[in-house]
Amino acid sequence: MATFRPDVAGLIARHTKACEFKQPVDDAAIDRHLREWIQKCGGPEVKTNRVSDWARAARAASAASAAWAAWAASAASAAWAASAARAASAARAAWAASAARAARAARDARAAWAARAAWAASAAWDASAASAAWDASWISTTACGASENNDHTEFAKWMPTMLALESGAWLWWVTERDVFYVPLPEIYHLGGRPHRTDGPALISLDWTEYFIDGILVDEQIVMRPETQTHDQINGEKNADVKSIRFARYGIPRFLKETNAKCIDERRNDVEGTREALYSSPTGERRLIVTCPTGRVFPLGVPAEVKNCVEAQNWIHNEPVNSPSRCVFRT
Repeated sequence: MATFRPDVAGLIARHTKACEFKQPVDDAAIDRHLREWIQKCGGPEVKTNRVSDWARAARAASAASAAWAAWAASAASAAWAASAARAASAARAAWAASAARAARAARDARAAWAARAAWAASAAWDASAASAAWDASWISTTACGASENNDHTEFAKWMPTMLALESGAWLWWVTERDVFYVPLPEIYHLGGRPHRTDGPALISLDWTEYFIDGILVDEQIVMRPETQTHDQINGEKNADVKSIRFARYGIPRFLKETNAKCIDERRNDVEGTREALYSSPTGERRLIVTCPTGRVFPLGVPAEVKNCVEAQNWIHNEPVNSPSRCVFRT
């Protein structure tokens, strides 16, 4: 019998290239590979279906979630699914055990990571429906783990998921007799974080999402930032989104329109940046700071705050009139 000698390096290179999400979608190949995968896992004969919109995907996700619940209640029905899940977990654990290789794969597969982050950030999915999804870029690492373990049986079982990814599959859901899959999205990213300043960062079927530096924002912030109102900016509850609102609107413009004047500035030796305290005629005061990521935050402080030291004290719940100890990070 021939010894199983997988080309681990070659497989990693293939996975990395597939995770760039630049390959064309081949529906016939996806159909073949997904049916082969389920058959090798001991599952039933299934029909594959490419979903045309995310409403259909949501229904498929709900059906898959219900199917998994039914399988869990029936030992016989659950046998193939449970076996597949255990094998996948073990093989991926072997893959992750190689820290250097896992780190390199994560670094190289930035489009896939950005797409996964964008999908996870969307509020459109409930947890059970989302958890029923199979992410091709993630589950296909099972084949990498099996090859590293020289496990021919598991490699043969999970390699079809890699082939499905290479053929253009992104996500899929398995029900009792069907597999519903979503083709690869169009994803824009910066360093593995979804990011785009002139359009949606994620485009998948009829679903789009807007991101700046990995932060989920609305269409107005990206496409029409100048139309934001002061109330929208001031009323934003999320600190990261608020920072992006200010940056996209223009902090100098905002300060000018509110007739704000600089009443104090200094160097923040902890951050290695400068910060300034501005006051408007209405009594509003803002400490303009820069965090280590380079993002600028205009932080509201009480009207009685007179300088940057007092502002930092107040932000960090210290007595306002305490002397500066230069221990605060923004």
